[in-house]
Amino acid sequence: MPWQTVSRHATDDLILDQEALDGWAPARISWAAYPTKCWKVDAEAGKFHNGMRLSIMDCAYADKFIVPRHGVGAIRPSQASEFCLDAPKNGNKDNLPPGAELLQFWLCSASPSNSTKFSIPRRGHQGFVRPQSKIGKCAEVPKGNATNGNLLQLWPCSEDQINKVFLIHWPFDCKWSEWSEWSSCSKHCKSWRSRREHAHGLDGSGSCTGTEEELRRCKSGSCGSMGGFQLV
Repeated sequence: MPWQTVSRHATDDLILDQEALDGWAPARISWAAYPTKCWKVDAEAGKFHNGMRLSIMDCAYADKFIVPRHGVGAIRPSQASEFCLDAPKNGNKDNLPPGAELLQFWLCSASPSNSTKFSIPRRGHQGFVRPQSKIGKCAEVPKGNATNGNLLQLWPCSEDQINKVFLIHWPFDCKWSEWSEWSSCSKHCKSWRSRREHAHGLDGSGSCTGTEEELRRCKSGSCGSMGGFQLV
């Protein structure tokens, strides 16, 4: 059964290619050291361009991102999915301290595929966000500065690790088991069947749409006068 997401993560207003979406709705990415701080594209809404930076922001005002479900791939802003997070080989280092490297957004179609491929934490785990093209480097909130608008940079993964640990808030997914067989007709002239909910969401609580149990009237013995089966 394919993965399904509930309506609270609906993206009807977006046109996304299947490779980018990969079966998921967009997800928030929070900083493990400050769970109320999340990733945000440092650009005005609707004014997206090459060279946009990635910043930290209160989660209530942060952005969502399309992330690779299988752990390695492109990271795209949900509201501008034509752009990919990019770790350029020879990026502009203006205003970057010694030892830091650039993280930016660039048109996916104009970026080398190896510079837009990142590994991300496994589902349900906190961890590093690492560019595949820069071994040993990880995305970091510089100096652990949680001020809104602080720009993320690439630094050696072995240093200040608390500033490099993030959590992907994977979209809620929901699956139901198959219905059980109908039970025998009870003395109260009812029969029932059930199914189990298999729900998982790292954004908090959630539940599948639908019911776990169905009842129907049945005729057996003294219930024979009640007619045929009927859902109640």
